[in-house]
Amino acid sequence: MKFNYETKSLKTSEIPVLLTLHVRSSNLENQLSILKRAGIERIFVSIDGARDDTDYRNQKIINQILNLYKHEFREFKVRKLSENQGIAVAMITAIDWFFSRNQYGVIFEDDIEFQVDTLKYFALSLPKIKELERVLLISGFQPFFKSIDQEQVVFTNYPQIWGWATYSEKWLEMRKYILEQPPIMRKIELAKRKFWQVGWQRVQKGYLDTWDLPIATGMLFANKLCMLPPSNLTSNVGADAYSTNTHVNTFPLGVKIEKLPLELRFEIPSNEAEIIDINSKFEAEIYQIKRRNILSLQLSRLDRFRFRHKKRSSLKARLQLLSGS
Repeated sequence: MKFNYETKSLKTSEIPVLLTLHVRSSNLENQLSILKRAGIERIFVSIDGARDDTDYRNQKIINQILNLYKHEFREFKVRKLSENQGIAVAMITAIDWFFSRNQYGVIFEDDIEFQVDTLKYFALSLPKIKELERVLLISGFQPFFKSIDQEQVVFTNYPQIWGWATYSEKWLEMRKYILEQPPIMRKIELAKRKFWQVGWQRVQKGYLDTWDLPIATGMLFANKLCMLPPSNLTSNVGADAYSTNTHVNTFPLGVKIEKLPLELRFEIPSNEAEIIDINSKFEAEIYQIKRRNILSLQLSRLDRFRFRHKKRSSLKARLQLLSGS
């Protein structure tokens, strides 16, 4: 299926950008400087609440940087949570806030590096997916660019959220998967199915504090797609003391950012095998799904012991508590 080539690209100046922050300030000036150079005019910032005095000191540095840049953009809105909510609730509610004010936009977390080309890619690509019900988001992250056509965008069922863009209505569908596991609409190997089902349950019960895992589960089961560029346009540099879930700087962290190709071909493959092939690369090299994951459900019975020091209340309860409903 070919995209509609008559669809006009957006101007980068038309794209609002959400930056989600907590205590990491080292990358913030670089992010804001690049957004300014790219011609971005509207910035939205969401900051999770501090946990302790060290967090307060780090957030003071963040506030100083934001104050330096806030007059460089036509619109600059900041949302600060009074209490620490953890990454799942902080991210979900930040994206809700952002898309309650914008029809479309780009999201970068505080550990994501990007370039002007990244914003150009999103400006070019967003209109291409607007009417495509199956494609829910565009990612700037492409860790397997050396093994694919250097001009053709590719697709995976897995949402890559290290720098991504979408529309408000598509976010609502993604968000639905966070609390409601959809029926399985495609054939999925047992080990993969159990891996994602158990991961989804752990997030619901508060054993894991993450927000993208249940979206990945939902998109895989519902056979929805994420569009990836032919070259890598973002890099996660967050393997540090501030990271919630990544602490070692190994692949796929720190993948080098490449230039945007001069020409791009937009086409959804008619053969599902191409999508499955990209899925398999993520499953083997990033998620590390193996045959032993067939036993994931049985092993999850030990979760209350394995995760007893990390256990939070359920994700649904935490979201309801913040919203006041």
